[in-house]
Amino acid sequence: MRILIFTACLAAITYGAVRVAVRYRASTGTTWERVLATAEGSATVLWSYVVAAGGLVMQLAGQSAEIFNLPEIKDGIMKLLKPEWVGGFLFLIGVMTVIARLRTLIEKDAGSN
Repeated sequence: MRILIFTACLAAITYGAVRVAVRYRASTGTTWERVLATAEGSATVLWSYVVAAGGLVMQLAGQSAEIFNLPEIKDGIMKLLKPEWVGGFLFLIGVMTVIARLRTLIEKDAGSN
Protein backbone atom coordinates (compact mmCIF):
# COMPACT_ATOMS: atom_id res chain seq x y z
CA MET A 1 0.00 0.00 0.00
CA ARG A 2 2.85 2.39 0.82
CA ILE A 3 4.44 1.83 -2.56
CA LEU A 4 1.10 2.63 -4.21
CA ILE A 5 0.87 5.92 -2.28
CA PHE A 6 4.51 6.66 -3.08
CA THR A 7 3.89 6.00 -6.78
CA ALA A 8 0.75 8.17 -6.80
CA CYS A 9 2.67 11.03 -5.19
CA LEU A 10 5.49 10.71 -7.72
CA ALA A 11 2.94 10.72 -10.55
CA ALA A 12 1.34 13.89 -9.15
CA ILE A 13 4.73 15.58 -8.84
CA THR A 14 5.69 14.58 -12.37
CA TYR A 15 2.42 15.83 -13.82
CA GLY A 16 2.69 19.13 -11.95
CA ALA A 17 6.33 19.63 -12.88
CA VAL A 18 5.70 18.94 -16.57
CA ARG A 19 2.68 21.23 -16.62
CA VAL A 20 4.61 24.07 -14.98
CA ALA A 21 7.66 23.57 -17.21
CA VAL A 22 5.61 23.54 -20.43
CA ARG A 23 3.69 26.66 -19.47
CA TYR A 24 6.85 28.46 -18.31
CA ARG A 25 8.68 27.74 -21.56
CA ALA A 26 5.66 28.72 -23.68
CA SER A 27 5.20 32.09 -21.97
CA THR A 28 7.11 35.30 -22.57
CA GLY A 29 7.94 38.34 -20.48
CA THR A 30 9.82 38.85 -17.25
CA THR A 31 10.62 35.95 -14.96
CA TRP A 32 7.71 36.86 -12.66
CA GLU A 33 5.30 37.04 -15.62
CA ARG A 34 6.47 33.64 -16.85
CA VAL A 35 6.17 32.10 -13.35
CA LEU A 36 2.70 33.60 -12.98
CA ALA A 37 1.74 32.22 -16.41
CA THR A 38 2.42 28.69 -15.10
CA ALA A 39 -0.53 29.20 -12.76
CA GLU A 40 -3.07 30.59 -15.24
CA GLY A 41 -2.05 34.15 -14.26
CA SER A 42 -3.28 33.67 -10.70
CA ALA A 43 -1.06 34.26 -7.68
CA THR A 44 -3.54 32.16 -5.66
CA VAL A 45 -2.99 29.14 -7.88
CA LEU A 46 0.77 29.73 -7.86
CA TRP A 47 0.79 29.80 -4.06
CA SER A 48 -1.31 26.64 -4.00
CA TYR A 49 1.26 24.91 -6.18
CA VAL A 50 3.94 25.90 -3.67
CA VAL A 51 1.87 24.61 -0.72
CA ALA A 52 1.01 21.37 -2.52
CA ALA A 53 4.66 20.81 -3.49
CA GLY A 54 5.75 21.36 0.12
CA GLY A 55 3.16 18.87 1.30
CA LEU A 56 4.26 16.27 -1.21
CA VAL A 57 7.91 16.72 -0.25
CA MET A 58 7.04 16.17 3.40
CA GLN A 59 4.88 13.17 2.52
CA LEU A 60 7.56 11.62 0.35
CA ALA A 61 10.34 12.18 2.90
CA GLY A 62 8.84 9.70 5.35
CA GLN A 63 7.78 7.28 2.62
CA SER A 64 11.22 7.37 0.97
CA ALA A 65 13.04 6.76 4.23
CA GLU A 66 10.89 3.70 4.86
CA ILE A 67 11.14 2.33 1.32
CA PHE A 68 14.93 2.77 1.21
CA ASN A 69 15.32 1.37 4.74
CA LEU A 70 16.74 4.52 6.35
CA PRO A 71 15.14 4.44 9.81
CA GLU A 72 17.40 7.16 11.25
CA ILE A 73 16.02 9.71 8.78
CA LYS A 74 12.45 8.69 9.47
CA ASP A 75 13.02 8.81 13.23
CA GLY A 76 14.46 12.31 12.94
CA ILE A 77 11.45 13.49 10.97
CA MET A 78 9.02 11.79 13.34
CA LYS A 79 10.59 13.60 16.30
CA LEU A 80 9.88 16.93 14.65
CA LEU A 81 6.58 16.28 12.89
CA LYS A 82 4.25 13.55 11.79
CA PRO A 83 4.96 13.79 8.05
CA GLU A 84 2.07 11.53 7.08
CA TRP A 85 -0.43 13.99 8.54
CA VAL A 86 1.24 17.35 7.97
CA GLY A 87 2.29 16.59 4.40
CA GLY A 88 -1.11 15.18 3.54
CA PHE A 89 -2.92 18.20 4.97
CA LEU A 90 -0.67 20.64 3.11
CA PHE A 91 -1.22 18.74 -0.10
CA LEU A 92 -5.00 18.73 0.35
CA ILE A 93 -5.03 22.45 1.17
CA GLY A 94 -3.11 23.16 -2.01
CA VAL A 95 -5.31 20.96 -4.19
CA MET A 96 -8.53 22.39 -2.74
CA THR A 97 -7.30 25.96 -3.30
CA VAL A 98 -6.28 25.23 -6.89
CA ILE A 99 -9.65 23.61 -7.63
CA ALA A 100 -11.54 26.52 -6.10
CA ARG A 101 -9.52 29.12 -7.98
CA LEU A 102 -9.63 27.30 -11.32
CA ARG A 103 -13.39 26.93 -10.94
CA THR A 104 -13.77 30.71 -10.66
CA LEU A 105 -11.40 31.29 -13.59
CA ILE A 106 -13.36 28.85 -15.77
CA GLU A 107 -16.67 30.47 -14.79
CA LYS A 108 -15.20 33.90 -15.57
CA ASP A 109 -14.03 32.73 -19.00
CA ALA A 110 -17.38 31.11 -19.77
CA GLY A 111 -19.21 34.33 -18.84
CA SER A 112 -17.06 36.49 -21.13
CA ASN A 113 -17.78 34.42 -24.27
